[in-house]
Amino acid sequence: MNASEIGTAASANDDLPFGFDPLSRGFRADPWRTYEHMRREDPVHRSPLGMWVLTRHDDVAACLRDPRFCMGDFWKRQEELLGPGAMSRMGRTSLFFKDPPDHGRLRGLVSRAFTPNAVERVRPRIDAIVDELLASALERGTLDVVRDLAFPLPVRVTAEMLGVPQDDRDRFHHWTQSMNLSFEPAITADQAALCHQAVGELDAYLRALIRERRSAPREDILSGLIAAEVAGDHLTEDEIVGNTALLLSAGYETTMGLIGNGVLSLLRFPGEIARLRDEPGLMPNAVEEFTRHESPVQFTARQPRVDVEIRGRTIHAGEHCRTIVAAANRDPERFPDPDRLDVGRENAGEQVSFGDGRHFCLGAPLARLEGAIAFAKLLPLLAGAELATACLEWRDSFLNHALESLPVRVRGAARVAAAR
Repeated sequence: MNASEIGTAASANDDLPFGFDPLSRGFRADPWRTYEHMRREDPVHRSPLGMWVLTRHDDVAACLRDPRFCMGDFWKRQEELLGPGAMSRMGRTSLFFKDPPDHGRLRGLVSRAFTPNAVERVRPRIDAIVDELLASALERGTLDVVRDLAFPLPVRVTAEMLGVPQDDRDRFHHWTQSMNLSFEPAITADQAALCHQAVGELDAYLRALIRERRSAPREDILSGLIAAEVAGDHLTEDEIVGNTALLLSAGYETTMGLIGNGVLSLLRFPGEIARLRDEPGLMPNAVEEFTRHESPVQFTARQPRVDVEIRGRTIHAGEHCRTIVAAANRDPERFPDPDRLDVGRENAGEQVSFGDGRHFCLGAPLARLEGAIAFAKLLPLLAGAELATACLEWRDSFLNHALESLPVRVRGAARVAAAR
């Protein structure tokens, strides 16, 4: 369904009790009031777009863990939008779209390369990259958190882990951002063409890189994916391409949103900056709270294999269901006073932005590590900092809730302290 068709469906739905329009800029800047209304009035919502929408934490978490729900044929939507080709091939081979038993096989193989040790080994590089990116801001006195740090950091880290040559890394931003358009509820014909072109270019690039690694392996994740073996089983080239693209797109978007949105939350609740500075041991919990409070990922998708009843409503087998993890993360029944940032919140780790169940995000440890290092280095700069704009610009996306820019004025004393 394209953007104009969605607008027609929404306006034609006389029974819709409130304005749930994920395409509007007002909604994207502040979806929380709509989510609050949905949780209270219609938590199992039948959208005019033909999909079910879940917004309460208990329902979302249960759906993500329930074996009756699966990914089903969601990859076919990419083919419907873009036509047969690289995108649909990536969908068919990516573990994100797979159900058991194929999902277990793929996750077992991919996990052999993307291990906790592999993530931990990049800690010194993340530390150095953050220092490098912040250095110029210490001189200027104005830091754009998104453009100077949150955007380039995950692109560089993920590209280095994959062994992508430095001169090619900027291309990955364009490819991943364009590719992620296919997950939106609606895209224009021009956006579909942009996505199709980007995915084709990424597909060709990765296959060429795989050929290089087969002849000359390195200590990187791509070489690890090629060498991964479980009981004599290996990943096919299509599977390596599809799952490398998944690591790129998921890691980049989530981490960028986590850092940018987290800083915005801290500026809105400046007392938590001092609290983190005084209690640095709270940082791992704070990263969970940042992810909960201004969720960088808005939703994920599932389909029931059989008819499933939730709160008295029946979701029939094969119907599309959107679990709105951002709404679940501000459910007051799970998180008291949910609109308040609390870096010491005891159950912040129950946020569901990284999913739950068998499809829990494989890149979550890397996103958390990048976030923890970035926030620790930002804290001295944020003491007394102020937003340098009165108008925040949010990404034109429903899937990813993230800022385009976040300019911050940094005080001179804070710059001096951060430089020490």
